[in-house]
Amino acid sequence: MPSLHIATARPAQAGHISALINALAGYFVPDPTHDSAAAFLASVTPAAISALIDNPACRYYVASHGGNPALAGVIALRQLPARHHVHHLFVAPELHGQGVARTLWQHARDAAGNDGHAGGFSVNSSVFAVPMYERLGFIATGPEAEKNGICFVPMQYDGR
Repeated sequence: MPSLHIATARPAQAGHISALINALAGYFVPDPTHDSAAAFLASVTPAAISALIDNPACRYYVASHGGNPALAGVIALRQLPARHHVHHLFVAPELHGQGVARTLWQHARDAAGNDGHAGGFSVNSSVFAVPMYERLGFIATGPEAEKNGICFVPMQYDGR
């Protein structure tokens, strides 16, 4: 695994976060040109990401490695009643399978615990990422679904 530096995201990094997510859209948006994907794609523009970073109900963390200015990955948690939701977890393709997602997840999970969160976590995983989330301890809670042009599997982590 590359040596990672994880930090709380700043609004100035929203463009880099947006670029990383959009570069990976092919993994979870079956047809980005279809009207149904427009809502999701609008939610990951630099302006939308910046607003989420500024939202006190969201926590964004970015990972970089080796002094490289490009992002290695990003994770975002949203606070929901009694649980947190993994809103975004994306890793640069060249770093897939190298532990970046696990490191980001552990950092975000531990930070939520340090803030007093004792509940579980949920995620709407892309079909591609289900095996990775299973390795992190998440379990599927329903069948594959599609909403706003995104195919996903609802999953949860109970902390055990």
